[in-house]
Amino acid sequence: MGSVKITVYVLLLFSFIKCGEKTKEKIVSQKETKINISRDSDLYVIPLLDDIRVISTNGVGSDWTLDLPYGNLINKKTIGVDSLSVFDEYILVYTESTYLPGEMTEAWVLINTKKKSEFIYKDFELLKKQSLEISKREYEMNEVNDIFVKIQSSNKLPW
Repeated sequence: MGSVKITVYVLLLFSFIKCGEKTKEKIVSQKETKINISRDSDLYVIPLLDDIRVISTNGVGSDWTLDLPYGNLINKKTIGVDSLSVFDEYILVYTESTYLPGEMTEAWVLINTKKKSEFIYKDFELLKKQSLEISKREYEMNEVNDIFVKIQSSNKLPW
């Protein structure tokens, strides 16, 4: 009779442990699907596509940057971000001021996550002529500070 009680207690204990594990898994998966601005040590992070993200040290009103993921641009690893758009497998980034050989200029960077490529343009009209993906699509450029505020209030990305 004593061994039956012990067996029942062990089975109950085991079932409680298993129930707790399922609950933990469920909570983790909900956190993974929730979009929010996260603090990664001393950085604010806005996720874009794949592992590409925009980062800032102070959030709204500060300098936002994007590490260029594929290294296709010679001597350009990071770019400032003033506004951007995400559609399909593309990220289109606009910066008011970046250094390109011999000058400080505004620029647009087109990142294709499917082809793992990135191109930089000083002239938006040239970008539209050379890139059928941009010329055929409708998209909206969003200021990074606006994206930051929208995510904080709604936990949703604007695209």
